[in-house]
Amino acid sequence: MRKLLIILALMLPSTALGQIVTPAEVEPYTIATATAQSDVPPGAKVDGGWSASDGVSYVVVEPNKIVWTGPPGKHTLTFAGWWVNTKTVSFKDGDGNQITIESYLGSGRFNESAESVVGGAVPDPKPEPPNPGGKQAIVFFIQTDELDKMNYAQRYLVASLAARKNLEARGHQYLQVIDDDQIENPPAEWKSWCDAVKGDQLPRVAFSPIGGGPISDYPMPVDYKHLLELLGETP
Repeated sequence: MRKLLIILALMLPSTALGQIVTPAEVEPYTIATATAQSDVPPGAKVDGGWSASDGVSYVVVEPNKIVWTGPPGKHTLTFAGWWVNTKTVSFKDGDGNQITIESYLGSGRFNESAESVVGGAVPDPKPEPPNPGGKQAIVFFIQTDELDKMNYAQRYLVASLAARKNLEARGHQYLQVIDDDQIENPPAEWKSWCDAVKGDQLPRVAFSPIGGGPISDYPMPVDYKHLLELLGETP
């Protein structure tokens, strides 16, 4: 009887060294790209992915690449997980039977992170709602020529009929979207609103209790969920 000796070279789990490439500084409410550069072998199976600090919105465009945006402040992007590399090997044993095995070539982990600072004043990470539980009148302030630099989720806030109807169903009033050109010389009915945001970085959102009251304004939330949280609502 012939014996077939199969030797598989097993590698100990290792750490894949690399980095995340993303701008160190980003203008407020602009979209940036982050790419993870790690030594994961081509074809390896990967379990893991991206995460980011609170307030950051991102979309995965490739397994190791995202586009992201966030409010002013320092943010951390992380790409972490495990990989395992195998190779399918087929051969015939001494009796002529076809044998197929998955040969283990190695495994490891990857854990890269990067920090990026979005310009502008750093806001309270969890600003208090203007009147927790109270119903608010809402006005958005934008720069029309900067609209294409806002992320999709922010454009949804100011332009979506579905978002407006949802806010109204919750008892709030979606009043207006005001362009920066109107802030310096606003119609009389919007003067108090424009005065509240004058000199502040746009885009912004402003609230006032329905029926009248003080006006409070904040940097534009990164998405609809964060707008609801700012209103003291449960998403």
